[in-house]
Amino acid sequence: MASSVTGSNLNAWVNAFQKAVLQAYKMIGSQRIRNIENEIYNMERKCVLKTDADIDAYNIRVERLMNQISRINACFSACDEKSGGRGICALFHGHYVSTDGLITLLNNANNYPINLYYEMSVGGEFKLNAKKEGFDIIYDNCLLNNQLFSTIENEHIKNELACMRAMIIVEFVKNNM
Repeated sequence: MASSVTGSNLNAWVNAFQKAVLQAYKMIGSQRIRNIENEIYNMERKCVLKTDADIDAYNIRVERLMNQISRINACFSACDEKSGGRGICALFHGHYVSTDGLITLLNNANNYPINLYYEMSVGGEFKLNAKKEGFDIIYDNCLLNNQLFSTIENEHIKNELACMRAMIIVEFVKNNM
């Protein structure tokens, strides 16, 4: 594949992914917020705070969850495709993930072009693979199973990726078929 064709299609794929993430949060964001609120409520009921370290850890966890609620709420007010970054911001818990950073994740050794593209168009461009069988491989290998999200410090990102996986796949396939 020519690198310009690959880069062009990869950028289109990333834009489609951003749109799918934003739409997924618009569709089930209110349920996700309720789940987070229930998690906070259960923490308040069950948490035993004996030391200052326990209190600090608890406060950090609650603050992280409240910030996530704010990021999800921001997705509801996003009304154009340029706001796709709001969904990505929510998905990665506010960690800066630029399009270039996402492209780097997609271009890792676990990703094969067959998962990104499914056929050549008349103009010689590869069409995006919007089939579930292609997208879920990319989502799982490049995001969900990425070692970047396998640490205790980033466990909340991996949980968010897992919670949103099905809906993002549905939105991606729906928008790109």
